[in-house]
Amino acid sequence: MTDALALACAALSSALGVPCSTVVPPERPAEFVTVERTGGGYSVGRDEPALAVQCWAATEHAAYTLALLAREAILALPEAVAPICRAQVTSIYRFPDPDSRAERYQLDAYLVCRP
Repeated sequence: MTDALALACAALSSALGVPCSTVVPPERPAEFVTVERTGGGYSVGRDEPALAVQCWAATEHAAYTLALLAREAILALPEAVAPICRAQVTSIYRFPDPDSRAERYQLDAYLVCRP
């Protein structure tokens, strides 16, 4: 079975040059990305994860810039990662963390993968 989260995190970390994981690291770097599966379907031979990709940075501008770069990296996933057949980003929006007050932007992304 394809682990879409692991593949997306590895590809985003490589493309963006920042840490990427499925959880906020306990020791937060200046910039990082988190990827969560928020839904999507699965059938024999096809996984369609819906992902929340969150780009964290010290300033609103830096978080937005990282989000724009993440959008391009997500759209390039089908060319870069063999099990990923299709990638789509439907929105980017400011989503500051209410607890830490850290700046972040969230992208809603959808993948089609071969499991």
